[in-house]
Amino acid sequence: MSQMHNRQTREAQLSPAQRELLKLWKQGSRKTNDTPPHITPRTEEGPAPLSFSQRRLWFLDQLEPGNPFYNISVAFRLVGPLHVAFLKESLNHVILRHEILRTTFTIADEKPLQQVHDFVQCPFQELHLSSDHSQTEIQRLLREEARTPFDLQKGPLLRTNLLRLSKHEHILQISMHHIISDGGSMDIFLADMAQCYNALVAGKKPALGPLPVQYADYASWQQAEFTEEKLAPLLTYWKNRLNDISPQSGLPTDTQRSATQQYRGSLLEMQLPTSLTEALKALCTQEKVTPFAALLASFQAFLAQYTGQNDIAVGTDVAEREHAELEEVIGFFVNTMVVRTTINPRLTFRELLHQVNQQLLEDLSHRHLPFDVLVAELQPRRDISHSALFQIMFTLQNTRIDTISLTDLRLERLVVDSEISRFDLIVDLFDTGQDIRGIVEYNTDLFHKETIMRLLDSWQTFLTAALATPERQTGQLPLLNEAQRHRMLFEWNTTSPRIPYPEQCDFPMLFAHQVEQTPDSIAVICEEEQVTYAHLKQRADQLTALLQRHRVGPESVIGIYLERSVPMLISLLAILQAGAAYVPLEPEYPPERVRLLLEDTSASVILSTRELLQTRQLNEQGIPVLCIEELFEQQPSSPQAPASPHPDQLAYVIFTSGSTGRPKGAMLSHSGMINHLYAKLDILQLGKQDRVAQSASLSFDISLWQFLAPLLVGGSVCILTPTIMHTPFMLTQALRRFNINTLELVPSQIRMLLEDGEQRNDSEALPLRWLISTGEAIPPLLCRQWLQRFPVVPIINTYGATECSDDVTHKIISELPDERSVNVAVGRPIANMQIYILNDDLEPVPVGVTGHIYIGGQGVGRGYIHNPQRTAETYLPDPFSKQPGARFYKTGDIGRYWHDGSIECLGRDDTQVKVRGYRIELGEIETLLLQHEYVKEAVVVVRNEADDKQIVAYIVPHVTMLSPQLLRQHLQQNLPAYMLPSHFVLLEQLPLNANGKVDRRALPAPTSTYTEEEYVAPESPAEKLIAQIWADLLALERVGLHDNFFTLGGHSILATQIILRIRSIFEVDLPLRHFFERPTVAGIVEELALLYEDRETVNEIASIYQEVAQLSDEELEHMI
Repeated sequence: MSQMHNRQTREAQLSPAQRELLKLWKQGSRKTNDTPPHITPRTEEGPAPLSFSQRRLWFLDQLEPGNPFYNISVAFRLVGPLHVAFLKESLNHVILRHEILRTTFTIADEKPLQQVHDFVQCPFQELHLSSDHSQTEIQRLLREEARTPFDLQKGPLLRTNLLRLSKHEHILQISMHHIISDGGSMDIFLADMAQCYNALVAGKKPALGPLPVQYADYASWQQAEFTEEKLAPLLTYWKNRLNDISPQSGLPTDTQRSATQQYRGSLLEMQLPTSLTEALKALCTQEKVTPFAALLASFQAFLAQYTGQNDIAVGTDVAEREHAELEEVIGFFVNTMVVRTTINPRLTFRELLHQVNQQLLEDLSHRHLPFDVLVAELQPRRDISHSALFQIMFTLQNTRIDTISLTDLRLERLVVDSEISRFDLIVDLFDTGQDIRGIVEYNTDLFHKETIMRLLDSWQTFLTAALATPERQTGQLPLLNEAQRHRMLFEWNTTSPRIPYPEQCDFPMLFAHQVEQTPDSIAVICEEEQVTYAHLKQRADQLTALLQRHRVGPESVIGIYLERSVPMLISLLAILQAGAAYVPLEPEYPPERVRLLLEDTSASVILSTRELLQTRQLNEQGIPVLCIEELFEQQPSSPQAPASPHPDQLAYVIFTSGSTGRPKGAMLSHSGMINHLYAKLDILQLGKQDRVAQSASLSFDISLWQFLAPLLVGGSVCILTPTIMHTPFMLTQALRRFNINTLELVPSQIRMLLEDGEQRNDSEALPLRWLISTGEAIPPLLCRQWLQRFPVVPIINTYGATECSDDVTHKIISELPDERSVNVAVGRPIANMQIYILNDDLEPVPVGVTGHIYIGGQGVGRGYIHNPQRTAETYLPDPFSKQPGARFYKTGDIGRYWHDGSIECLGRDDTQVKVRGYRIELGEIETLLLQHEYVKEAVVVVRNEADDKQIVAYIVPHVTMLSPQLLRQHLQQNLPAYMLPSHFVLLEQLPLNANGKVDRRALPAPTSTYTEEEYVAPESPAEKLIAQIWADLLALERVGLHDNFFTLGGHSILATQIILRIRSIFEVDLPLRHFFERPTVAGIVEELALLYEDRETVNEIASIYQEVAQLSDEELEHMI
């Protein structure tokens, strides 16, 4: 009966993973003769080998010597009379019982070993604090202790600190290196300590019995038991299981990932509500699965929605304590296992739960493969920007800590935040029996605290729904509660304008009203020509009357074949006054494109000039062409007053490029046009004192507000010709000459304006009140450069679509963006417009999560002219609008919300790409390239070369000396290896389209590239020696100066051996991390030269070593 009770007690204390395995054994999935063999004390004297798990942590310590990343630290507040002497004695008893607590690590024959030492006193530091010490100060002391590194070679690898706050209040902190302990071992340590302490307080002698084996016995047994032959089938299983695994989790981050991990972190505490814990355990009982399987299934299904990826891999800890003789042994018994699940969003949660449970059992039966062996096989080319194979840890463990008691003392567990994170995210859950609590550790270089809080909140919402309705498909389970959903769909889409918007969408009426108020004010300026409001109205009326005589009216389309000029503005006004719509026909367009536009719009009339008709080939298709000059030579005439336009009446047609090669004509209404004009008046606070640059061609939709918005408030339109716009110096002169205070440019034009001023040492201010960035994303660096040069001229960042009446968001930027920023926010929707960021099921995604951008509201256009199929694909019924028949527009862009409701646009769907399994934001690479002092402009694209996706960077340099090697070195300092371009193409200028945007389709294919693998023979003695070491260990005939170690077949274990050999030869502490940062012979020699501060010394040592290595033993003896 006693044995049965002990077995039940032990089973209750097993970790979830151990219980999964026990269940597997009980089901008979393992053969009866597969019972774990007994471990016996080793017979060898001296140092012992490392266990597989220890070897992994030893490697990580070599990678970053003296790091605190794998410290384990626990702390307790002790309230009551503490006997400090008994506490010290208790700790010494524990150290005496467990050899691993007095173990250090050494190297012999280039192999790490563990050395057990005779008994030593437990390191114990007592610090007396005054009673007025704040909790902040106490946390600082606990954090400093937790972050103090251990020296694996010198030891000891255990420390205890006691903070005395008062006579009856203390804080006990125990810290160990993970290489000698784990979570279960910490439980054993505390239980042994408590047993000894309680015995001493009671006047008894502590009675800790001898252990059947020690950790070194286990490590020796493991190395002998798991031979290469025995590991082979395990390796085969995991290679198949993890084949083509995505190297990154896809978890959206707040900042860009740096080239190397810094392990900076923080933690949050969490606790599932009691009702949720009860629901979880009830479902587990019903479905005959463990809480770990249920929690894991929910978390992976949640991540699938959160990241937009269905292939989800997380790491978990698996204890190797199935042997009875190891139950009370302290040591590092944890192996890491990757749990990979393909999430089918159409499976119900109940179905997924059983899928995950079954797969987990299968994985656990193959758990003995050492994680470092798996990494070496699957990801030999380690990327030190992130952890290998997975970046998210998920664990659930039972804890005995809460059951530990010390005589006459009340214990309170304290959470110690060491501000370290070993992974991107660790969700460490504890089943106390009554509830499920957790500590969530996250990388602060990647995530803000609020982001992780939102993530946990979303997971809890998802879990709650999954447990309540397990028959529901996982893809339909919510990530947002109702309040969050309402805020994103409605509150963040409610904008209060600062000016009244007109009730009627009647631009002619609004313009006529302004003419009455300011008839003699200057309405438009173009070079030397200035026209008053009254004169402008008169000429527009004259043209309107002519159009009416040609039976032009509502839904008629008029082609404008004009250069940017006053007649162009007059044409716009006349067409709108006639109730018709316009389509831009750029004189620079090829005749065939003009023909297509006229054909698609069924244009009624074309407006042009004699000069253009004489010098350009206009394919008018038999359509009447009216010359503006002839009109103005006639007597003025008054037009008939048309009826006010209907809000949905066609106002203009703008053609954009089409994927089929035929342009698409977006039809926009008066309602959207007026709404956008007033949005510009609102954000810019325009008045009669303002002068707005008309800087864009008519085919660029921004031209419309530039022409018309100032005319609604008595301001002036300053038309800038293409010659001025293409010449930065002339643009600067025009701004000052005409006192223009509002300017809109695409980022490439902003950059040219700044560079021109810098080259001419022009420090004079500009008369601008506003700079508007449009057309494409403005890099944060360009924002910084503008605001540093013109600090009193804020930037308005905009986002929109031609199909939705131009801009739909505005964001005023008056402060320098963070240097780590990859993108600049585009703000929030303008009045009467809505932005939705949705998943594939048209459900809103949480803050910080990427989704597809949809635009709804008054500005959404009517569709594509004569293209119902394309219209139906992109103009969809708006499921969130209360207006019958409302549609929203699918932009094809991706973006995400910031916590304040601002929107970050991440570009087109095709600018967030996957290359060799990695999800990459091309804009991030562009941002870093632009930070190089010799880079003027940069564009990064992905090209398919021989069925292989390759990143290509196109660079316009400031200087001719810029080389691909310099660019690669620059990026290597900031980007992980998988984001480095395969090609760097240097151009004199980037190709631009008619609107000044970069024409990515016109970028040339790369013709040459700097190739690291091109063989270059090592020349110096040091280069030859390092190359020979590599060749020996890799079994190669030769190794080139620039050959990448990992490309040649190397992996982390071999890298460690090489570093050990280099350290032995050169007697210098070369960190293993440097090997991963510069994995070439040339790179390692350079690192050695930096350590010695002298390349010649490195070569001398190499020469001496090679001479000595060639001598026989007899020759060496004779020389000595």
